[in-house]
Amino acid sequence: MTTIQAEFDRLASIYQQLGGKLKTCPPATEKQIASIAEITGIEVDESLKDLWRISNGSRAYQNWFVGGDELEPTPYVFMSIEDVVSNWKLFEPYDKEHYARWFDNEEEYGERDARVQRHFIRHSKWLSFAEFNGGSNAWLFDADPTEKGTYGQIIQYLHDPDGIFYCTSNILSIFSKSNDILEETLDEEPEWLDDLLEIERSKKKKEPSLTSNKPKKNKNLDLKGILIAWPEVVGKRLGYYETQSAFGIIDEPYGLLINDETLFFVDDGLKIDFGPIKTNDHIEVKGVNEIYINGELRKPILE
Repeated sequence: MTTIQAEFDRLASIYQQLGGKLKTCPPATEKQIASIAEITGIEVDESLKDLWRISNGSRAYQNWFVGGDELEPTPYVFMSIEDVVSNWKLFEPYDKEHYARWFDNEEEYGERDARVQRHFIRHSKWLSFAEFNGGSNAWLFDADPTEKGTYGQIIQYLHDPDGIFYCTSNILSIFSKSNDILEETLDEEPEWLDDLLEIERSKKKKEPSLTSNKPKKNKNLDLKGILIAWPEVVGKRLGYYETQSAFGIIDEPYGLLINDETLFFVDDGLKIDFGPIKTNDHIEVKGVNEIYINGELRKPILE
């Protein structure tokens, strides 16, 4: 019988054959998994839980899945539980009355599949777990199918024009189909698959300022009243960003992320919790996981 572990092993083999490595994050704890139902009211199936038990999201934002048009498939990253819950909270205040105003573009796509609720673009019983391009394309666990559908079926959200589409009956099925596409493409167009999965990018040796031997100076940033000092290589530009729910700085493969007044150090896509942060705090980064808050060394929070 096919299992999530078997499909994960297939994916790891595809990466290996391309000369890359499938990177994982620490497994999700049972407490983290249980938090999904506690916060969202959605009980995901065991297969999806098993994937988080292997890795709590795809590390370094690697693309683990492909879907959509088989001739030009869309790559998807596997979201961590923290990102899944954060994404759900963005839309949780809105439900039927609000979403009913957002109609699917049936002139563009035709009538929606009968297994999926009509006239919703976002729904509190749909849970994004894989996404492309910051969520402009996403796979969702459907906990509110129609009578013709199946609890836990996988549907796709597509932006501009907005639409919702039925994919498969469950996560195991769509993972297997994704691997089938990848294996077929590996045989026929391995170089194109390199680009699709960004294998070449993962091979490159990076020289972030935290580990560089080049001269450094502190780059001082004021992000929403939080002062950050980062050891930037002289002459190099440090990136920073802001989204609806988070902000931070990027020095690939490292960075800082501040989300819901919590500080995270990012190491090659792996987020490490450094506890609460507030306006007017001074953050000084001196090395990998060597972070000082208002002059005091802050240790990471490990469950």
